[in-house]
Amino acid sequence: MTTEKSETERLQTVYANLQPKQKQLAQGLIVQAARLRVQLDKLNADIRKNGMTELFSQSSNIEPYERERPAYSMFIKADKNYQAIIRQLNEMLPPEEDVGDDEISQFRAGL
Repeated sequence: MTTEKSETERLQTVYANLQPKQKQLAQGLIVQAARLRVQLDKLNADIRKNGMTELFSQSSNIEPYERERPAYSMFIKADKNYQAIIRQLNEMLPPEEDVGDDEISQFRAGL
């Protein structure tokens, strides 16, 4: 499983060619992207194990119904945030170094 430290280091390598001022701005985004990536990996493992939906009932008198699991809702929100951060980081890169589609595609392929 990916750690925040290893993911931060990986992203710092990916975005190593940023201009010095951009690199300073990118540091916070890189740390947040690393946190989100670790969270997404954990949520993804939970979703694979337990599914996207669950039976839910607020009372034993009411018939259970299927609903989206909270872990899946959190995954969707975190994934959107992760993609937005990667997009921001990619916008800082010179056009020939844009890694966005590959980065997001590689992550989604692991789902």
